[in-house]
Amino acid sequence: MEQNRNNEIDVRKIVRIESEKWWWFAIGVGVCMLLGIAYYLRKSPQWTTDASIVLRQKEGGLADQIGGGLSMLGLSGNTAAEDEVVVLSSRGLLTQSIDALNLWEATSVKDGLRWAGEFRNPALTVDYIQLEEYYDVHPFCIKVKPTRKGYKVSTKSGFFRRSSTRVTTLDEPIKTKVGTIRIHANRPLSSDTTYRVDHKRHELVVAGYQKLITIALHKKESNIITLTMKSPMPERDKALLHQIIEQYNLTQERLSERIGKTRA
Repeated sequence: MEQNRNNEIDVRKIVRIESEKWWWFAIGVGVCMLLGIAYYLRKSPQWTTDASIVLRQKEGGLADQIGGGLSMLGLSGNTAAEDEVVVLSSRGLLTQSIDALNLWEATSVKDGLRWAGEFRNPALTVDYIQLEEYYDVHPFCIKVKPTRKGYKVSTKSGFFRRSSTRVTTLDEPIKTKVGTIRIHANRPLSSDTTYRVDHKRHELVVAGYQKLITIALHKKESNIITLTMKSPMPERDKALLHQIIEQYNLTQERLSERIGKTRA
């Protein structure tokens, strides 16, 4: 009986202590909610873009013979189409496509807590007059913020390598921590936002786009190849996928011309 009474007293004591510190629980819940809202506001919506290629093969060709042989063995496959997937996924074809659209640098505008990427008409273009040796190989970004007396130009590479300077105009050479640069404004800049240009070595740019693009057969034995991208910039993705297909077609045409000349 006495043990039950002690247990009852202990439970009441625990409840009283917890009720006296309810505000710690409220603060924890509030912090979690604020972090969730901040993450949502910073995260840009993702859009999926795709394009397709239909491969036309000559009947009785090598691909048909291989496919027929596999079918007789109870196997399946589409060697010709799989080869074309490899061609479409090649680094060289992607590099040509990026070069044709001039996607070597990513430009964006601050939109609330997010950075909204620009494609067709970027606000800024940067000329790198002379970069410091470190920044020839390491990525960095340049931010431009219009002020009442000119512009605030900031550079950042990693967490520790940062610099900031103020200039009255963007058309003259600017000495920054990354080197001497010249910034061109392609349109009037708004005073209530910040503009950003991300600079990387070409190899890193190509590798970044390779991670975004998926190229595969629509079905296992299909002659349809599907190219897919998922990012916050569907307009850019559509242009890039179409450019890859265009570069692929040009490559095929050049190859056909070479074969024709060799046979002639």
